[in-house]
Amino acid sequence: QITFEKGRARPGLFFLAAPYLIPPRLSADKYVNPTTIHLQGGSVLMQQKDVVSQLKREGFKFIDLKLKSEGNYNVADADWNYRDLLHLRHVHATDCTILSAYGDSTTQILWPKMFGVRLPMQILSFRTAANKHAAVSIWLCFALTSEDTFLRISDNWTKVVTHYQIGAPKFLSFALPVISWLLKRSYKKLMSEDLPMRHRRGQLRFWGYRFKFDEAGYGFDKGTTLEHDEVIAPDDMHEDFPALSLEKTIEDGQDYMLGKSDHLGLRLNRQQNKVSLYPRLCEHAGASLDEAPCKTGKVRCPWHGKAFRPYATVDLTAGTQHFTTPYHQVLFENGVLTVKQKETARVVHSEPPRLEAAA
Repeated sequence: QITFEKGRARPGLFFLAAPYLIPPRLSADKYVNPTTIHLQGGSVLMQQKDVVSQLKREGFKFIDLKLKSEGNYNVADADWNYRDLLHLRHVHATDCTILSAYGDSTTQILWPKMFGVRLPMQILSFRTAANKHAAVSIWLCFALTSEDTFLRISDNWTKVVTHYQIGAPKFLSFALPVISWLLKRSYKKLMSEDLPMRHRRGQLRFWGYRFKFDEAGYGFDKGTTLEHDEVIAPDDMHEDFPALSLEKTIEDGQDYMLGKSDHLGLRLNRQQNKVSLYPRLCEHAGASLDEAPCKTGKVRCPWHGKAFRPYATVDLTAGTQHFTTPYHQVLFENGVLTVKQKETARVVHSEPPRLEAAA
């Protein structure tokens, strides 16, 4: 629950900038009267406009930058993407230290490099409305505020508008256009990595899937753990699989994709005379495992690093073999693999089989 009210003067987020930007002469009567936001856990934070107004009073100059992206996904998928902290490391290769993570706010330290030296950047991200996120970043003498608005165009098409306000002391304002240019480049790279994640979840929704936190909302705290599975499969899903002659179908070191990239599909990987059966869907958040690296007998999710051991491994030199997965009955006989779907095959179960967290 998020409520808005006019409140008395409170420093809020502005204290994040104070050690770097504000001279000792600052007095309490210089604070603006912010619109306060009551978040889960009782935190009270300034909005973007309040932070910018306060810094302008101290002589900062700001420039504005608006960037847009859109695609075939739900508003909830954009909201999830912004709150999902684990993917920063695995998808964006970002060196990030998470200081706190609550339902509606998180504080992090990023470690960008300048001339080979790691210089910390503090970021506070928080939810300001059901379809909005905001963030305040401090790096050296520069301040960056952003507000992301998720706009529903149709059931499974969403536009995201990001409004950046980049600030610096007047004597450094000449650098703001350069920072704006760098920010555009960074945004383009981020979207090239984030949009496929949102589109993947949009694809699953088109197939009838839902996600556990669609109604309750996805919190930043949920985005720090692999302990819960979010994916919920449709009840009436059914798939027929062709019989396969494994020797003829799969060459050594190659993969074969059986079915679709959903919870019923199987990824077959051959290593010499052994064929391992892996899932094609990560039940944690919905990632496809089709192109995930397969090393040391495990497939690792490209979004969050969860590792999957095979459901079963067929020995091509042995005789008849029977296997059971959470969703299939598997028979290998006379060199032919036959896979049949179980009567009840649902994604959500209390103890996911053969899974392990990333180290």
